[in-house]
Amino acid sequence: MAHIKKLNFLKNHKDLVDENYGMVAVPTFSDKMDKDLAELFKSQNKTGKVGDLVFEIDNNSRIVYYGLGDSSDKTAENFRRAAGEVVGYALQHKYSDIAVECPVTDEGEYFCQAFAEGLILSSYRFLDYFTDERGEYHLKSITMVDACNQDAAKKGAIIASAVCDSRDLGNHPGNVTTPTRLANFAKEVGKKGNMKVKFLMGKIFFKMGWGFAGEKKGKK
Repeated sequence: MAHIKKLNFLKNHKDLVDENYGMVAVPTFSDKMDKDLAELFKSQNKTGKVGDLVFEIDNNSRIVYYGLGDSSDKTAENFRRAAGEVVGYALQHKYSDIAVECPVTDEGEYFCQAFAEGLILSSYRFLDYFTDERGEYHLKSITMVDACNQDAAKKGAIIASAVCDSRDLGNHPGNVTTPTRLANFAKEVGKKGNMKVKFLMGKIFFKMGWGFAGEKKGKK
């Protein structure tokens, strides 16, 4: 299993000058582009709709402009989708460290949370059983630049990371994700969240009328 578990933050895009990222992603709305950027999108047969990506090279770094569609049609899901396309591009081209400018301005903290969720969720790859070169490359870090609300972005990262952990449990075969492993995972989550975790044995389930098809009575 591989996914980014937390985001790094830069307060201002001017700070990018002092950093070394293989790729920097910059947002744009299709109706807010200047002439040069519109020409760049056109030259790569893109229009700036949600998920459209175009690139140029600047000082050995690849600048990727990602489209968000029309500015009058902003949705949190569009921001989440755009974030996913950015990270997907980074994975495809095997960048180790990327910086992504946050597109959120005055849309509200949930938009910032959704964008962060998209960054983390799209970084997930299940690599545990690969023995070839696919298991050797890893995206090491994502830095969110000009995040409108770091608390909201951190919340989004936590939620998305939990989803990735759940995906991981589901992707393992049954002889790996055993009831014991699920129980231990639940205990770890409970400990981190300061929650009490109680396990019920099979007999108790049937006594309470919670039996499952195919299960033998009394099975633990």
